[in-house]
Amino acid sequence: MKEKKARFRQPSADEQQILVELQVQLVPPEPVARFDQGMVEHHYLKSAQVVGEHLRYVATYQGQWLALATWHAAALHLKARDGWIGWTEEQRRRRLPLVVNNARLLVWPGRPCANLVSRFMKLMLARLSADWERQWKHPVALAETFVDPHSPPRPPLRQKSRLVEVTAMKRRVLFKGRAKIALFYRVTALF
Repeated sequence: MKEKKARFRQPSADEQQILVELQVQLVPPEPVARFDQGMVEHHYLKSAQVVGEHLRYVATYQGQWLALATWHAAALHLKARDGWIGWTEEQRRRRLPLVVNNARLLVWPGRPCANLVSRFMKLMLARLSADWERQWKHPVALAETFVDPHSPPRPPLRQKSRLVEVTAMKRRVLFKGRAKIALFYRVTALF
């Protein structure tokens, strides 16, 4: 018998209120230790390590942490991304700093909410380039994220919903020897 595809679950009225009032902010220096501890304890990779230029975000509702995310410098070479952009080796070398990677995303345990990840991603992507430019003195044009289809289950990220409306491209890639799903989001019109 053919397996039924999981249906998308609409948020309840309470969850919708959370999505409407969700706040996304950069993590200031004081709670970085709490952020890193949460990643180490609850993220399936058990690491809060960041590489080079980076930003940490937290999604809150009424002061409670609901989700965490870390962005850092992009992978040096990624065939799917480089082919999609269509840049030459010289262009890649010069413009790679305009690409960032969503290294970690964690929904805080015990705080599930339909569409939380989509809403969090939308709010981060809306401010990512400006935040990056303030911190690192250059904008961001493209954000990439990798999803390991063999990792522990987590809420799905809906690419085309009323919560996330960004230009995205999805490809299967081999990254660090493992099959992953790569999502690329156009953040600004620099590409």
